[in-house]
Amino acid sequence: MSDSRMFETPESGRAEVEAMLFAARNYVQTSDDLRPRVLEAAHEHCDDRRAEQKLGSFAVAVMVMLILASPLINYVATLQGSALAHSAAQVQQRAAEMAIQQGVGSHWALAEAFSQWRVVQASRLTQSSHRGK
Repeated sequence: MSDSRMFETPESGRAEVEAMLFAARNYVQTSDDLRPRVLEAAHEHCDDRRAEQKLGSFAVAVMVMLILASPLINYVATLQGSALAHSAAQVQQRAAEMAIQQGVGSHWALAEAFSQWRVVQASRLTQSSHRGK
């Protein structure tokens, strides 16, 4: 009987396959280190899977953080830009007032207004740092 015809019907070929396996029991032997090698490979596979899952979770968390943070970053940038424009306008207005009141040139008045603005900002910074403590 050919090997391909042996597996055509499960009932007829089953006994023959079992007989062949039983006959091969003395020819097939495992090595002494088969079990430790299989366990080590299984542990490495599980460790690799865990590392991939952690890396994937980290990547998803970073993407979510970026998606949530991008509108906040845009909002903060808008506020900061408006604060800088507002401060620059205040310094220029103060410089124009000083130039008229004190009768000095606009460049000198701008330097004085900027110096005063720096003093005010420094005092605000020290006050806010004392509140935070």
